[in-house]
Amino acid sequence: MISKRIMGISLVLVMLILSGCESASVTRGSYMRSWMGKHIDRVILNEVAPSAKIERSTGGYVYTWRKFGQFQCNENYVTDEDGIIVSWSYSGCSEYVRLVK
Repeated sequence: MISKRIMGISLVLVMLILSGCESASVTRGSYMRSWMGKHIDRVILNEVAPSAKIERSTGGYVYTWRKFGQFQCNENYVTDEDGIIVSWSYSGCSEYVRLVK
């Protein structure tokens, strides 16, 4: 009887832990495209601080995130003078991004 109770509690704990670790994969392009028209501060709050920020002669900035792992990945967001994302690009990255909910 005690062993069934312990197994039941263990199973519930494992289910709770796994339900908190849901993740989904999306293409990097669709993830980056989802930030278009939004203020760069939203990306910074969602990610970490960018690795580089370069001022453009036409106004605005290019923000670069360098990510290391299996690949050396560079994600770039270009903003206008108000900080609104107007374009994006990436290089050296895997095609998919894993989003943890």
